[in-house]
Amino acid sequence: MSLTQLPGAIVVLLLAATVTPGPNNLLMLRIGLEHGLRAVLAPATGVVLGGVAMLLLSRAGLARAFAAHPWLRAATAICGAGCVMWLGVRLTCGSGTASHAPVRSATGSARQLLRMFLFQFLNPKSWLLVLTITAAAGAASVSLTTLIVLFVVIPYGCLALWAGGGSLAADLLRDTSARVRFERSTGALLALSGLLLLW
Repeated sequence: MSLTQLPGAIVVLLLAATVTPGPNNLLMLRIGLEHGLRAVLAPATGVVLGGVAMLLLSRAGLARAFAAHPWLRAATAICGAGCVMWLGVRLTCGSGTASHAPVRSATGSARQLLRMFLFQFLNPKSWLLVLTITAAAGAASVSLTTLIVLFVVIPYGCLALWAGGGSLAADLLRDTSARVRFERSTGALLALSGLLLLW
């Protein structure tokens, strides 16, 4: 299927879901703020690979399991939203105390990639997106290969955009107190996003 034949609704839905504020984007903003744009590659790759893995699981039958057992979807949403809120509170309380030195080690990068990969399975927004697109793609007969390409290209671009915003904010916020306030704001927004996802 060529790009011109893609169902526009799926592309728009994926773009809208990945560019709007949410746990992944707020974390990329925070990483860009604290460590710079280069440090975002590993965690962003973790986000993208996690999304692709969720897509594969959904296409393999997990979407049917969620549909057949509403309690499973509710439990996933509650646990995931709770983890997002906890992470937001932790980042808010830890603002201004952590070191802002870039993480350059291969071990640190691999840990960040794995952490963000696993985080996708706790992110209710990611599950909602994957399950919705899986259903829409099945109705429109969109191939799995096409979906994987979209799940790589579009999220990478949106994550880079948010990380770039964080890096730019770090350049602009020279005053320590202003930077701490901004860091606390991102943590509070992350906690709020978890609450909204739960609601």
